Amino acid sequence: MKVVLSSLVMLALASSAAAAQSVIPKGWFLHDDLSPTLTLAYYDPATGDVDVSLNCTAGYSDIVVAFYPKSGDMSEGRSARLELRNGDAAHSIEATGKTYNGRYVFDGLTTMEPALAKLLVGGFTILVGGEDMGTYTPNEHDGAHVRKLAEACTG
Repeated sequence: MKVVLSSLVMLALASSAAAAQSVIPKGWFLHDDLSPTLTLAYYDPATGDVDVSLNCTAGYSDIVVAFYPKSGDMSEGRSARLELRNGDAAHSIEATGKTYNGRYVFDGLTTMEPALAKLLVGGFTILVGGEDMGTYTPNEHDGAHVRKLAEACTG
């Protein structure tokens, strides 16, 4: 239940914060205006849609990761392994799929670790159940956003 609510909160926060801005961010952007809750969202540079988001409470290492696929098996309640991979480095998260506010999302709970932060800063390919769903490459401003989340959400 906590993962579902956190995922819903993440999407609502990222959507409302982006709408309040005159320019939608491109790449990673940290929404830290609702402290102690932090949401790091990856905005697709072409569409402005949130593709990936991470949500945590400052001081705690639990982090909810949500991925919004654009295609593939979008069965309600589908269990899948989300894997963030860059070369030999990888981080896996057990996730469940559901529809929220007209968008399908896989979300799962993990722990903020240095290896996960390194993947976020360095770029990664995300796989769902072994299927390549896209590559997320950071821009020149992304590192600061990711580092701030990693520092705040290390228990």
